[in-house]
Amino acid sequence: NVIKLRRKHSVGLGDGGHYDLTQAIRAHGNFVETAPWGLFLMLLLDLQQALPLAIHGMGVCLVVGRILHIIALQNKSLTLRVAGMATTITVLSVGALYNFYLAI
Repeated sequence: NVIKLRRKHSVGLGDGGHYDLTQAIRAHGNFVETAPWGLFLMLLLDLQQALPLAIHGMGVCLVVGRILHIIALQNKSLTLRVAGMATTITVLSVGALYNFYLAI
């Protein structure tokens, strides 16, 4: 979406004052700020030989949370956005706690 909107508005850097481009940049930024942490926590769980079902469950929940979030941004749905972020934050929290549990 960011590239498509940059081409549409002929903006190479920043948002050029276009609200739709600003929103797309933030959606992309939000994904980049959260998804890698979930993947990293799942990697650590795998290295600690956690239950495969737990790792897969976290992966599914992370994907669902991120999809809910982008759908919410496209449809301007606060309820879906909260659900997407809550799902993502739950995955990050559970992953961190499970990693800590396995480490001690």
